[in-house]
Amino acid sequence: MNPIYSIYRNIRTLSIAAILVSSAVTLVPGVLAQQQPDAEEFYENGVEDVNDGDYEEAIEEFDQAIQLDPNYAAAYVHRGFAREALGDQEGAFADYNQAVQLDPTYANAYFNRGRIFYSQGEEQQALADFDQAIQNDRRYAAAYLYRGIIQADAEDYQGALQDYSRAIELRPDYAEAFVRRGAVHLAQDQMRAAIADFDQAIELNPNYGEAYLNRGTAYYRIGNQQTAIADFDRAIALDDTSATAYYNRGIALSNANDPEGALADFDRAVQLDPEYTQAYFSRGVMRAALGESQAALEDFNRVLLVDADFAPAYKERGDLRLELGDAEGAITDYTEALVIQPDYAEAYSGRANARIALGDDGGASQDYGRVISLNPTSAQAFESRAEIRSNRGDVQGALEDYTQAIRSNPQDADSYYSRGQIKLRQGDRQGAIYDFQQAADLYLQQGRADGYRNVLTEINRLR
Repeated sequence: MNPIYSIYRNIRTLSIAAILVSSAVTLVPGVLAQQQPDAEEFYENGVEDVNDGDYEEAIEEFDQAIQLDPNYAAAYVHRGFAREALGDQEGAFADYNQAVQLDPTYANAYFNRGRIFYSQGEEQQALADFDQAIQNDRRYAAAYLYRGIIQADAEDYQGALQDYSRAIELRPDYAEAFVRRGAVHLAQDQMRAAIADFDQAIELNPNYGEAYLNRGTAYYRIGNQQTAIADFDRAIALDDTSATAYYNRGIALSNANDPEGALADFDRAVQLDPEYTQAYFSRGVMRAALGESQAALEDFNRVLLVDADFAPAYKERGDLRLELGDAEGAITDYTEALVIQPDYAEAYSGRANARIALGDDGGASQDYGRVISLNPTSAQAFESRAEIRSNRGDVQGALEDYTQAIRSNPQDADSYYSRGQIKLRQGDRQGAIYDFQQAADLYLQQGRADGYRNVLTEINRLR
């Protein structure tokens, strides 16, 4: 039985990078009114430097403001922002933390510290800070956005939708909030709502690459391949360093029967991101389907070198090894896939095929049994087990399996033909003729001339 290859079609949605506070920093009158004039002057100069992108000069100005007034919370926050812009996350965190201690009502300080927590993977601390920022300022759109991000990460989609919607209510021009909300709709398979949000984001910002990337994903998932490809084209035009955009377009091109274009995109994806296991995997599947066996093996090996728990890579490498005649190596790979993913029906089926190649019919029958327990409507598993049972003399078991195969797939001409032969062995001549006639009709409808001729020979012999 030849393995059937198909591209792994999980399109990955690009994660949107954490945003800094807008460089168009505004002063905080309520805080400044209490500061010394000299400290305020240095602070205002620092803000101007930040707005001009002169972060080092801004830090010097904020240093002077803080030296004159060590309790100047706004200066700490904006110095933290300047430090963060220069890559000094540790110094930025220290400044945000100091601002929180100096002014527990300062929403911006909590928000910025929360972003640092989030970037470090400390989501619970980040969530607490975003909650506090919102409590201090109910109109803080960015805090709602980030709290929504954490909720979406935790698959609390309802909570995320509420926060994204609130951010949009506060800032109707908040393109990122539309993209984030659209991504949640995407995760919930609500494609129409997702596309509407991505459309709005693009209307607000026609150069928003992530919006095109995510909208392309939505179009792909509803089967609109050409529109998806056009969106991925636009995403790449806006950012030709996006490995995800090339990967997504490669998947769409493969589905549009353009294997060469797909391979080129997978090549570019792994050039941009040498650790992109999904791109190596999909390229390996494509290469295997095109008969490039050695190159496909190299891709699967690379995937497993980076991620030893990638069960589909073991399964696909097992398929390829079986096709190349290495049944023992195939069994090793299928077994490893099953250790990682015990409910992997396709791996059981592949291992059964490899065991048949080695003459282990009993082991193969057990594996087909596992396939059936995981997928009770698998006509192929019933048919394959029936063949084993028939060869081993279990005529009644074979009859039952062929019957189940036909129930699962009434268009299965081969199972009708094989069941007819079993009935003939049992002495059920009329039952055999009925099954042969059903098989003949199906072979004729399906244009399978050889099968049609063979079954007609059986029918004529019985008559």
